[in-house]
Amino acid sequence: MKYKFAIILLLILGISGIPNIMPASASTSSMQQFDKSTMIKKKLADAQKYIANEDYIAAQKTLNSLLKLDPNNTKAKELLEECESGIKKQKQKVLQAYQDACKAGTVSALQNFITIYPTSEYVTNAKSRIDDYKLWQKAKEQNTITSYNSYLSQSAILAFKDDAKDAITTIQSEIEWNNCKASNDEDKINSFIQTYSSSKYVKQAKYRLNILKGERYYASNNYTLAYTYLNDANNFQTLTGVPASHLKSIIEIREFESIISSSDVSKIKSFLNTLSISSPFYVPTSNRLAILLGSALSTISSDNSMDEALAYAKDDETKAAVKRYISKVKADKAYYEHQRKVSARKAWWKNRFMFGWNTFHIDYLDNIISAGTGLRFRFGRWSDPVNLLFGAEYSYLMYLKGDADYFWEYESVLTIAHSIGVPVGLRFNLFKTGRYSKFYIGGNTTFGFNISEGKYFDVNKNTLAIEPLLGFSSKNLDFGIYYKRYFKDKEVFKHIDKFNQRIGCFLTWFF
Repeated sequence: MKYKFAIILLLILGISGIPNIMPASASTSSMQQFDKSTMIKKKLADAQKYIANEDYIAAQKTLNSLLKLDPNNTKAKELLEECESGIKKQKQKVLQAYQDACKAGTVSALQNFITIYPTSEYVTNAKSRIDDYKLWQKAKEQNTITSYNSYLSQSAILAFKDDAKDAITTIQSEIEWNNCKASNDEDKINSFIQTYSSSKYVKQAKYRLNILKGERYYASNNYTLAYTYLNDANNFQTLTGVPASHLKSIIEIREFESIISSSDVSKIKSFLNTLSISSPFYVPTSNRLAILLGSALSTISSDNSMDEALAYAKDDETKAAVKRYISKVKADKAYYEHQRKVSARKAWWKNRFMFGWNTFHIDYLDNIISAGTGLRFRFGRWSDPVNLLFGAEYSYLMYLKGDADYFWEYESVLTIAHSIGVPVGLRFNLFKTGRYSKFYIGGNTTFGFNISEGKYFDVNKNTLAIEPLLGFSSKNLDFGIYYKRYFKDKEVFKHIDKFNQRIGCFLTWFF
C-alpha cells in the first residue's frame, strides 16, 4: 500500500511538472547549437590567418579540429589542401636553401641557414658540415698529403672527400713530375702520363716524350716519324735548341723531296730562292730546274730561254744534258725554218704560178678555120692587177672551099697545115665581175711554125702574130676572145694577103 501510494504521488507530480520542464530543455539545445557554429567560424578565421602568415602546420591542426566538429565542411577541406601544398613548398624551399649553403661551402653560408631555419630537419647536418668545413680548411692551409689524409680520417661526413683525394693525387703527380721531367727515359715519362692522366703536367710530359721520340727517330734517319713527333711537340710549345734545328732540317728535307719530284717550274724557282748557296739542297734543286727548263725548250724558245736553262745547271752532267736539249732544239729550229721557207716558196709559187690546159681554141675568118689545144702557164694570181702568160699550142688549119652558112655545107674541107705556136702575153685585170672572177684585157705575141700538108697553098713555115684579147678569168678558169693578126712579112700564105688575120675564142683550165 505504501509503495502504491508513492508511485501514484510521483505520477501526479510528474504530470504537473511537465509543462515547466519542456521549455527549459528547448532553450538549452538552441544555446548549444549557437556555440558550435561560432566555434567553426572562429576556427576557419584562425586557419586563414595562419595560412596568410605561411604557418601551415598551425593552420593544419586548426582545420583538423574543425573537421571533428563538422566533418563535411567544404571550406575546411579546401584550406587543408592548400596547407598541404604550402607545407610541401616550404620543405622544398628549405631543402634548396640548405643545398645552396652546402654548395657555397662556407661557414657563414651554413650559419645563415641555421639562423633562418632553426627548426629545420637539416640543421644538424648543417652544423656537421660547419665542423667538416673547418677540418677541410685546415687541411687546405697545410696542403700536404698528411693533412688531407687527416681530414679523410677525422671527418664525419667527408663532404670534401673527392677534393681531398684529387689534392693528394695532384701533390703526388707534382712530386713524380719533378722526378722525371728532366729524364730521358721514355718509359718513365710514359708511365707518368698513364698514371696521372688528369694531371696538369700531362701536356708537358707529352711534350717531353715527343721530343725524346723525335730525336731518337732523327738519329736513325727516320725523318717521317721524327717529323711527326717533333712537329707535335712544336705545336704545343715552340721548340728551341737542337730539337728546333732538327725540325727545321726535316722540314727542308720534306720540302726538298716534294720539290725535287715536282715538275712545277715556278714552285721550284720559289724554293730555290729561299735557299742559300751553301745549302745542301741548292745544287740538286738548281740542276732539277735546269733539266725541266731544258726539256721544255721548243723551236719557238728564245736564246735567252736556252741561256737560262744552261745557267741553272751546276755540274758537268747536267750541263751536258741541257746542251743536248739546246742542240736538238736548234737543229729542229733550223729544219723547221728551212721547211717553212720551202713551204712559203711553194705557197708563193702555188698562188702565183699555175699550170693550165688550154682546153680548146678556135678561130675563123675568110674561110680559114683553125682549132687546137695546148699548155698554158700563168704567172701571178688571178686577182693581181697584171698576169704574165706563156705556153705551147697545137693548131690545125683548114680551108673551107665554096660558099655556105654552116661548116658541113661547104663543098670541101682542105687541110692547110699543122701548126705549133708559143704564145707570150700580158693580162690586165680591170675589175671584178663576181666574187671569184675578173674582167681583163691583154694581148699575146705568138711565135709559130707551120707544117704544110696541102697542095693548094704556099704555106709560110715561120709565123709571128699578135693577139689583142679580152675575157674573164678566175683562179682556175680563163675564157677570152681574141683578134689574131699576122705580121705582113710573115703571112701564113705567101702572096695571099687576105688570110693574115682571124677572130677566135679559147677556154683554159688551170690546176
